[in-house]
Amino acid sequence: MSVIELSASAPGFIRREARRPETQELIYQAAVRLFREQGYHATSIRNIATAVDIQPATIYHYFRNKEAILYSIMERVLTDLLAIQQRLANPEAGPVEQLREMVRAHVHFHCEHALEAFVADNELRGLSGDLYDRIIAYRDRYQAMFRQVIEEGVRQDVFRVPDVRVATNILLVMATGAVTWFCPGGRLSLEEIADIHATLALKGVIAPEKSKQYT
Repeated sequence: MSVIELSASAPGFIRREARRPETQELIYQAAVRLFREQGYHATSIRNIATAVDIQPATIYHYFRNKEAILYSIMERVLTDLLAIQQRLANPEAGPVEQLREMVRAHVHFHCEHALEAFVADNELRGLSGDLYDRIIAYRDRYQAMFRQVIEEGVRQDVFRVPDVRVATNILLVMATGAVTWFCPGGRLSLEEIADIHATLALKGVIAPEKSKQYT
């Protein structure tokens, strides 16, 4: 999903006078890299402008302020994750297969979009007010699907967890953590890493008497 498309859901965050989408994307990508390397609060508009080789004032033709850039990064990550989740939704698949594919997709996305995903996962405190609330709403929607799948597994007596919400959070933290250590070209491929995460996730929730059947 492009930044221009995202502006429709957040009126005013990307100014209407912007004329060069390629410059807008360069600003976005430079901000992603700098927010990851230096942190959001330590990065200035001037830093971003220097990275793109433009004047700081030019950025304000595309984004209202630095917070709007951070918001666009987080919104892009979460809307992309939600779109992937929607594509994976399959009422005919059981909770085991659904959870397996959702965990695999989560790991894949985070490792393939490592800079953006890291920023989205770690710089939420940089947002305030309505922007913060919007991102929390996206995040809650995404987490809710994992929770619903686990709840369905519990209802079918396939999963057994002490607390569904806590189990959901643990699985997501585990799967998200791959972004901090996965190395492309390393000993294991991303596909193998995603499979291992999915296997461990299922081992953590499947009822002991069902483990041989489903893992």
